[in-house]
Amino acid sequence: MMGHHPGEFMSTMSKPSTQQLLVKHVLDPRIPLPKSRKDMQDVVLVVKLALACLSSDPKSRPSMQDVANELSASKASMNFSFYDVSIYQLMQYRVHVI
Repeated sequence: MMGHHPGEFMSTMSKPSTQQLLVKHVLDPRIPLPKSRKDMQDVVLVVKLALACLSSDPKSRPSMQDVANELSASKASMNFSFYDVSIYQLMQYRVHVI
């Protein structure tokens, strides 16, 4: 999603400045931003899941089965502007664990 290893990004996730960081700013700049609402929703979902998988506490990370279930069952609709979604907002998301 980012176009490079997230190592440096992961070390900044706990900093207050991350709260202002927008998703559109961390996406791979070589790939155009999504145009359709469905593509925007899909990108947001994948970033949410990726952030959940980066949790520093291994017990808080979703299993691959949980991730697969989220991807299969997702019918979420965005009630916000894709261009205003922050990393902080997505970090608050919890993957439903069965």
